[in-house]
Amino acid sequence: MLGLGNSITGGAAVSEVLPSDISNLGIWLKNGTNIVAGQWNDSSGNGRHAVQATADQQASVSDGGLDFGDSADPENFYQISADTSALINVKHPNAFTLAAVIKRSSISSAGNILFAQTNANEFIGFLTDENAFGIHSKVATFTGEPWAEDEKLLITVTKDTSGNFAFFKNGVSESITSGDTASTETNNLKLDYFGCVRDGTESNDKHFEGIIYEVVVYESALTGSDLTNLNSYLTGKFGL
Repeated sequence: MLGLGNSITGGAAVSEVLPSDISNLGIWLKNGTNIVAGQWNDSSGNGRHAVQATADQQASVSDGGLDFGDSADPENFYQISADTSALINVKHPNAFTLAAVIKRSSISSAGNILFAQTNANEFIGFLTDENAFGIHSKVATFTGEPWAEDEKLLITVTKDTSGNFAFFKNGVSESITSGDTASTETNNLKLDYFGCVRDGTESNDKHFEGIIYEVVVYESALTGSDLTNLNSYLTGKFGL
């Protein structure tokens, strides 16, 4: 078993429904559980671990998650260990739900990518604007409270089989005010790399800048009580 990092929990009550109690769980990088600098084990049981064997490309374990550093230290990234055929593919019409508790060290960077595969525009993550989030080459921008620099937050996004997006910050629905509200792109977007674009080796590969505390991915668009329970679990756990 891999060593444990220091997990962090907030003062709020944690939902009694665990991510593993909800159907179609695909990846669960769980805070403080089976995590060391070189590998964060998948707690979903699907074997989709985040792995980096090269020491100078490893993030550091911080508060039970991974601290990828900032623009001065851009090379940290991981690859999902599953065979290509076992990777989650979120191309249209495949549905998915992604929930991530993160803290960005920079919102002016074009980095802050959560998952990607080998091609430049095939990624999921935050873009330069503080309230913008991209999936494939589609970008949605929001109104309301900014997703600020050095702010710990939960971002939850769903895409249904019609391609429609829904976004939540700390469990509260976010309105899309500009950009794209859906993606019907049929080119592959396999969740192969974690914390970068492509394979993390190019100079413009948009490495994540900050801390990723926990990530949960489902191979369906959660709705109703399942979505509420997932958001409640993560907001309660991290005091958001």
